[in-house]
Amino acid sequence: MFTVIDLMRDLGFEPEAPLSWEIGAAVRDAYAARFGALPAKGLRPKTHGRGGSHCFATYPDGFRDEAAGIVAARATEAQATARAQGSLFDGQA
Repeated sequence: MFTVIDLMRDLGFEPEAPLSWEIGAAVRDAYAARFGALPAKGLRPKTHGRGGSHCFATYPDGFRDEAAGIVAARATEAQATARAQGSLFDGQA
């Protein structure tokens, strides 16, 4: 079992809101489309470990490759957009 946060970290992306929420929604929607139901939820430590816990969607390992493709595509696109936006304000074109 894995969460989107686990997968983002495994792929080298820092799980920061709101990107992790957007990616989580995309993975959830893909899972629901494939299996006809929402993923199970499990109580896990909060993302940045500052105490407490949070309910996260958990996915079976058999869905990992499909979810990894979604995470990588969305996170890479967000990084490229952030770089392009940064260049608008720092004099780089």
